[in-house]
Amino acid sequence: MIYYAHSKRIYGSKREEQELDFLRSKFEGVVDPNTDMGELGSIDPYLDVVTEAEALVVSEFQSHIGKGAFSEVQQALEEQKPVHALRKGKKGFELVEVKGLKVVDETDWAVKYGKLVTRNSL
Repeated sequence: MIYYAHSKRIYGSKREEQELDFLRSKFEGVVDPNTDMGELGSIDPYLDVVTEAEALVVSEFQSHIGKGAFSEVQQALEEQKPVHALRKGKKGFELVEVKGLKVVDETDWAVKYGKLVTRNSL
Protein backbone atom coordinates (compact mmCIF):
# COMPACT_ATOMS: atom_id res chain seq x y z
CA MET A 1 0.00 0.00 0.00
CA ILE A 2 1.20 3.50 -0.93
CA TYR A 3 0.21 6.61 1.04
CA TYR A 4 -0.47 9.73 -1.08
CA ALA A 5 0.38 12.83 0.98
CA HIS A 6 -0.80 16.11 -0.53
CA SER A 7 -2.15 19.57 0.23
CA LYS A 8 -5.77 20.06 1.19
CA ARG A 9 -5.65 22.94 -1.31
CA ILE A 10 -5.94 20.40 -4.15
CA TYR A 11 -8.54 18.12 -2.57
CA GLY A 12 -11.33 17.48 -5.07
CA SER A 13 -9.46 19.17 -7.93
CA LYS A 14 -8.59 18.03 -11.44
CA ARG A 15 -4.95 17.96 -10.32
CA GLU A 16 -5.72 15.53 -7.50
CA GLU A 17 -7.65 13.34 -9.93
CA GLN A 18 -4.74 13.31 -12.42
CA GLU A 19 -2.19 12.53 -9.73
CA LEU A 20 -4.33 9.69 -8.37
CA ASP A 21 -4.81 8.26 -11.87
CA PHE A 22 -1.03 8.23 -12.35
CA LEU A 23 -0.35 6.67 -8.93
CA ARG A 24 -3.02 4.00 -9.40
CA SER A 25 -1.48 3.11 -12.77
CA LYS A 26 1.88 2.51 -11.04
CA PHE A 27 0.89 1.07 -7.66
CA GLU A 28 -1.69 -1.27 -6.23
CA GLY A 29 -3.45 0.03 -3.13
CA VAL A 30 -3.06 3.81 -3.05
CA VAL A 31 -4.46 5.45 0.10
CA ASP A 32 -5.78 8.97 -0.50
CA PRO A 33 -6.44 10.65 2.86
CA ASN A 34 -9.01 12.93 1.20
CA THR A 35 -11.35 10.24 -0.11
CA ASP A 36 -10.28 7.21 1.93
CA MET A 37 -10.07 8.80 5.38
CA GLY A 38 -11.71 12.24 5.44
CA GLU A 39 -11.27 14.87 8.14
CA LEU A 40 -10.30 13.10 11.37
CA GLY A 41 -9.44 16.05 13.60
CA SER A 42 -5.80 15.22 14.36
CA ILE A 43 -2.73 14.01 12.49
CA ASP A 44 -2.42 10.78 14.50
CA PRO A 45 -4.76 8.54 12.44
CA TYR A 46 -2.99 9.61 9.25
CA LEU A 47 0.41 8.84 10.76
CA ASP A 48 -0.90 5.41 11.76
CA VAL A 49 -1.72 4.70 8.10
CA VAL A 50 1.73 5.99 7.06
CA THR A 51 3.20 3.42 9.48
CA GLU A 52 1.15 0.66 7.81
CA ALA A 53 2.11 1.76 4.28
CA GLU A 54 5.02 0.31 2.31
CA ALA A 55 5.97 3.71 0.91
CA LEU A 56 4.82 7.32 0.65
CA VAL A 57 4.38 9.59 -2.36
CA VAL A 58 4.07 13.31 -1.66
CA SER A 59 2.78 16.05 -3.96
CA GLU A 60 3.98 19.61 -3.49
CA PHE A 61 1.80 22.72 -3.70
CA GLN A 62 3.56 25.89 -4.85
CA SER A 63 6.88 23.98 -4.50
CA HIS A 64 6.24 23.48 -0.76
CA ILE A 65 4.38 21.17 1.60
CA GLY A 66 2.13 22.06 4.52
CA LYS A 67 2.61 20.88 8.08
CA GLY A 68 0.37 17.81 7.68
CA ALA A 69 2.22 16.45 4.65
CA PHE A 70 5.50 17.42 6.33
CA SER A 71 4.59 15.31 9.38
CA GLU A 72 3.58 12.37 7.18
CA VAL A 73 6.83 12.51 5.18
CA GLN A 74 8.85 12.88 8.37
CA GLN A 75 7.17 9.78 9.83
CA ALA A 76 7.90 7.72 6.71
CA LEU A 77 11.53 8.87 6.59
CA GLU A 78 12.03 8.08 10.29
CA GLU A 79 10.67 4.58 9.61
CA GLN A 80 13.08 4.29 6.66
CA LYS A 81 10.29 3.82 4.15
CA PRO A 82 10.76 4.87 0.52
CA VAL A 83 9.49 8.43 -0.02
CA HIS A 84 9.08 10.00 -3.46
CA ALA A 85 7.95 13.43 -4.62
CA LEU A 86 5.38 13.36 -7.40
CA ARG A 87 6.35 16.03 -9.91
CA LYS A 88 5.06 16.93 -13.35
CA GLY A 89 7.73 17.26 -15.99
CA LYS A 90 7.70 17.78 -19.74
CA LYS A 91 6.98 14.09 -20.32
CA GLY A 92 4.30 13.77 -17.64
CA PHE A 93 4.51 12.76 -14.01
CA GLU A 94 7.73 11.50 -12.46
CA LEU A 95 8.72 10.21 -9.04
CA VAL A 96 11.80 11.75 -7.43
CA GLU A 97 13.40 10.25 -4.33
CA VAL A 98 13.05 12.37 -1.17
CA LYS A 99 16.17 12.45 1.01
CA GLY A 100 14.96 14.81 3.75
CA LEU A 101 12.91 17.82 4.81
CA LYS A 102 13.52 21.48 5.55
CA VAL A 103 11.25 23.79 7.57
CA VAL A 104 10.72 27.06 5.68
CA ASP A 105 7.96 28.96 7.53
CA GLU A 106 6.71 27.55 10.86
CA THR A 107 3.79 29.99 10.83
CA ASP A 108 2.35 28.81 7.49
CA TRP A 109 0.91 25.39 8.29
CA ALA A 110 -1.24 25.27 5.14
CA VAL A 111 1.18 25.85 2.25
CA LYS A 112 4.78 26.92 2.85
CA TYR A 113 5.63 25.10 6.07
CA GLY A 114 8.41 23.05 4.49
CA LYS A 115 10.30 21.89 1.44
CA LEU A 116 11.42 18.49 0.27
CA VAL A 117 15.11 17.72 -0.08
CA THR A 118 15.49 15.53 -3.17
CA ARG A 119 18.40 14.27 -5.24
CA ASN A 120 17.72 17.25 -7.53
CA SER A 121 17.79 19.83 -4.70
CA LEU A 122 20.69 22.21 -4.24
